[in-house]
Amino acid sequence: MYRQVVNAFADYLHLNQGEEITMHSAIAVCVGNVINNMLFGMRFPQGSAEMHHLHSLLDQQSRLVVNPVMGLYIAAPWTTDIPLINGKWNDLMAIRSELYDFLQKQIDDHRLKILRDDHVEDDFTFSYMREMEKRRQTGTDMGYFDDWQMKMLLLDLFFAGMETTVTTLKWGFLLAAIHPDIQRKVQEELDNVCVGNVVLLADRPRLPYTQAVINVSSVVYT
Repeated sequence: MYRQVVNAFADYLHLNQGEEITMHSAIAVCVGNVINNMLFGMRFPQGSAEMHHLHSLLDQQSRLVVNPVMGLYIAAPWTTDIPLINGKWNDLMAIRSELYDFLQKQIDDHRLKILRDDHVEDDFTFSYMREMEKRRQTGTDMGYFDDWQMKMLLLDLFFAGMETTVTTLKWGFLLAAIHPDIQRKVQEELDNVCVGNVVLLADRPRLPYTQAVINVSSVVYT
């Protein structure tokens, strides 16, 4: 599946070769689909309006949570009820509400598939639901296995995995464009090591230069 996501991303770049494109959105769909497949067993097509909107929400949330006023809300939670200064808090809650709605739809769809007994995916959401049901059936302490915790875990995984990876990749593409000599060296190493143009995790120990470039890109981003 992950190979399909990468191939779809490469096809999108080839189809738009010579034209101005927004790499930010294309990378977001690619990364988002890897995460979506892990969490929900689904993916969005390139150019998906829903995926674009979700990434826009996550981007807005990233900017809001680092706003200095958030420190005030954390130190004095009662300030979130004061109209003159709670604007950023209300904006954050509105974004969270939309993200919760998306996650709840995925959860509801998974539950419907379970009721119909037509689910074949083996994703995080199904695995979590199976563990919840197993604990109910055996009378085991539910612990943190409840609907609210599941939604919060999905939000954390979606948000943390999406933004950090997309931003790191954007920096990587930018640095590669600025330094074509390094880009050529990376490509040469990939061509020499990887068979059939497919890069596997198992190839990582044999790609020291590529790994070094990725590490440096991550340092620049952070």
